[in-house]
Amino acid sequence: MQKSQTIGFLKAVKSFQGFLEGSGKALNTQESYLLDLSRFREFALKRIHPKGAKADFPLTKLSLKLIEEFQGELKKDGLKINSRRRATLTLRRFVRYLKGRKMLDVEWEGQLPAPAKSERLPRIPDYEALMTKIKSWPTVSALDLRNRALFWTLLETGLIATEVVSLKWADWKLEEAAATLTVPGKRTRRLEISRGLYQAVQDLKEAAGLSKKFQLEFCFLGHNRFGPMPTAMSPRGLEHQVKSSSAKLGDPQIVPRDFRHACAFKMFSDGVAKTEIKRRMGWESEYSFRLYEPLLAGRTKSKT
Repeated sequence: MQKSQTIGFLKAVKSFQGFLEGSGKALNTQESYLLDLSRFREFALKRIHPKGAKADFPLTKLSLKLIEEFQGELKKDGLKINSRRRATLTLRRFVRYLKGRKMLDVEWEGQLPAPAKSERLPRIPDYEALMTKIKSWPTVSALDLRNRALFWTLLETGLIATEVVSLKWADWKLEEAAATLTVPGKRTRRLEISRGLYQAVQDLKEAAGLSKKFQLEFCFLGHNRFGPMPTAMSPRGLEHQVKSSSAKLGDPQIVPRDFRHACAFKMFSDGVAKTEIKRRMGWESEYSFRLYEPLLAGRTKSKT
């Protein structure tokens, strides 16, 4: 075993980062892990090197007591319970990784107490009011057509941002019985959609055929002040577009995830079976239903 006193915290974090990248963790997940570890490192350095003479410390200084003191500091700083819980779970995962790589030999990682998760009620916009705004969206420019189809897709399908920006023209089909959308990615699924949504996408596609700049396989391209870009929209770009369009959508506080909540809640209210809701939303388990239970009690007729 490599002696832990010869390994610095920064080197261990770099190794852990490589592990996260290699295991296919999403970029935002990696950033969250690294942010928590960076915050812990800053705290630990103040305890271990109070004079601030060094920028790193050996793993032998990593202890249960130090992490518990860190938890207390986070609470003192006013971090919300879920943020403190995430930081603790990050450190637990980090320590277990180090043990698995024989970079650290401790037995206390299972004793790290994480604060109980606080379930926050989702913010659910009025589905019908939002859909009315979207259906009456201007269709003057290519950007108008993109945003109408984009917001309509978010609301009717409940897809997450990464799924929406990955959609291609070939994913949309109009058959004799119904219009369908095949969602790409890890949770691929085939959804029946309204003909109105299908037509909104076709209107966008028709506009796309008028310019060589639009000759790409992706439906939703990024835009800047000069017009459309020859690349697919990014999840961050989608977030900015929703924010900048919030007044026209009639909801100044709306964010992309609110569309998803509105879609799921409407299905519950319409009595759609839980198994079908789970399939359409791409949920791997029924845990997500817990978010809606306080809001759904006595208001829905959803089947099992």
